[in-house]
Amino acid sequence: MSRGVAAFVSYTWSHAIDVGLTSYNPWDFRIDRASTANDQRQRLVLSGVFEPDAWTRSRAHWLLARWRFSTITTVASGQHGSAFLGGASGVNGGRPPGLGRNTVELPGTVSNDLRASRRFRLSEDHSLELLAEGFNVFNRANYFDVNRTLYDLRGGNLVPNPTFLGPRTSSQLYPARQFQIALRYRY
Repeated sequence: MSRGVAAFVSYTWSHAIDVGLTSYNPWDFRIDRASTANDQRQRLVLSGVFEPDAWTRSRAHWLLARWRFSTITTVASGQHGSAFLGGASGVNGGRPPGLGRNTVELPGTVSNDLRASRRFRLSEDHSLELLAEGFNVFNRANYFDVNRTLYDLRGGNLVPNPTFLGPRTSSQLYPARQFQIALRYRY
């Protein structure tokens, strides 16, 4: 921490590959080689802490003393999954022709959390800390379960599904915006 400010950045790029749980050709697993279902290519985490004590040398110092403000923002690309062919579970493992296993990137996620806290020293070894926290403060809907039926098979025809990659009901990964207030006693 320098002059009451600390900032952290973390970026991860990864690619996880496997051959799946079931193989369509047990003699050649390379056919089923693809991204895993939990393959998440990119993840960025930004966080910071601000303590105004180092910045306030005025009459307002008593108001801002011992406050700490912090934030954490996470931005992640979607995991991978397979598209399906509605009404054709036995054909190509239920996948549309020409699409391999886990070739569809599902929706990504973004979340921002904030915290404000102030410590009140009671004695050398005892203190109270007031905390106010907000989770998913911008109220972004992040879904972990989406409709992966790309086409429906009807009478031998492939009919595009208009709700492909649309969210399923009650499948939010992070709940709607939430706030909480707490009091912590340290000894």
